[in-house]
Amino acid sequence: MRCPHCGRTGWLNCHGWLRGYGADVGCGNVRKVRGARFFCCNRGNRQGCGKTFSAMLHGNIPTFSVSCGVLWDFIAGVRKGLSRKAAWEAVRSPYSLQTAYDLWNRLRRCQSVVRTRLRKARPPPAQTSPDAMLQTLDHLKAAFPFGDGPVCEYQSFFQQSFLAKT
Repeated sequence: MRCPHCGRTGWLNCHGWLRGYGADVGCGNVRKVRGARFFCCNRGNRQGCGKTFSAMLHGNIPTFSVSCGVLWDFIAGVRKGLSRKAAWEAVRSPYSLQTAYDLWNRLRRCQSVVRTRLRKARPPPAQTSPDAMLQTLDHLKAAFPFGDGPVCEYQSFFQQSFLAKT
């Protein structure tokens, strides 16, 4: 693995875990491992840059407690025609309804970034809806139909957060 700062290999040391609260039903107050911190070692005769960076585990969205699976289940519920409130209640998340609205608004704001990246992975499918958000969700599902869910696979493929603004 290369250091994202200097690009060198062979000098990375894992030096801690990123912990946060999980979004599992009934476990909203349990801290879980969400990723790891790495140090590009520059001590002694090592030639790293001395900077640190984080790497998130597959099923987590950076800066959010909601997991990729819960987010995709919520999005799929909305795609099926449920209201955002009904889709969030169907997911049975321990977080409030305001979290669902915040996630949906964040997805709307970063939709252009998601669509641009998806275009690199696969051409968009035939349009089935005039709504741009629904077109994006259809493209996401068509691009990553297998694995742990489209949101997890998107993050693994692009090595970027699904809800990143840039």
